[in-house]
Amino acid sequence: FFAPYVYWYIVTNSEETALAYIKDEDISVPVTEVVDRLRKATLQEFENLVNAPSFIQLIDGSGTTHIITYEHKSAIIQDLILYDTISKRAGMFLQLASGLSTLGVLDTIKSFADIFAKYFMHFPEEVTAEAFINVLQFPEDPSDNEKRIIDMFCHFINSCTSTEMSDLVKYMTGGKLIPKKVTVSFRESFGISASTCVMSITLPSGVQDYSSFSAALKAVLQSSNKSFTMVQLL
Repeated sequence: FFAPYVYWYIVTNSEETALAYIKDEDISVPVTEVVDRLRKATLQEFENLVNAPSFIQLIDGSGTTHIITYEHKSAIIQDLILYDTISKRAGMFLQLASGLSTLGVLDTIKSFADIFAKYFMHFPEEVTAEAFINVLQFPEDPSDNEKRIIDMFCHFINSCTSTEMSDLVKYMTGGKLIPKKVTVSFRESFGISASTCVMSITLPSGVQDYSSFSAALKAVLQSSNKSFTMVQLL
């Protein structure tokens, strides 16, 4: 899928239009750091920043035509973002547009851009209990104990508040969106762990009561800012 800003840039050939769709995650880390500092900078901090070699290198590459003054801070930020996301990739975008122009495909897309958007961009599914349970991949032949934990886990998900649901998704995937698959496995020891690298969660098969299971999962949610967390059931 295309990032939204890529799709709308190819369709409209307008940096101004594309800019409205650029998200923080679309911008490289070095530019993000500079942009954040620029946004928060006082006049003195701005003067110190623009004289730093790292900033000079970035601004030279961006090709901005604005005078580097505090009054032009917003315009400079915009130029840095556009350079990082669009200008330095212009050749690649031109090739994509050229390929889509075959047999008039791009012209058709431009005429019905909103309709075609769903075929070129990923529209995340709403984070609901039903949607999340549907992507969980359980063992094909679970034991009786594992079936009990599966029921507990599904009951917990259905009982989650919207905040808890978001935290659970983040804990298991590292992000805010529901992926295509999350693998659920089991261990005999009393512990819960998750890995965002492979999008999986490991649950204890020996828990007997829902209250202990629920309490452990809620403890997990408090650690959802970590990519890998282990919670031991006592």
